Amino acid sequence: MAITNTALTTTASSVYTGTSADGNIITTIHLCNFTGNTVTANIYAVQNGGVANNGSIIYSNVQITSYNTLII
Repeated sequence: MAITNTALTTTASSVYTGTSADGNIITTIHLCNFTGNTVTANIYAVQNGGVANNGSIIYSNVQITSYNTLII
């Protein structure tokens, strides 16, 4: 089991890519806002080869207040 940390930006990007054979799953997501402003986050579950769009969004426009953490 590995714990991965990734700094997010305003551009959608892949944080985790798995295969059907690896048997790994994501059990928890921690989104930490370490700024003094509220930020907005979108989370997508995208099939391999797909794109992040309205059909793959699982959390939309989630507001995370300053210096707070959202645990999913």
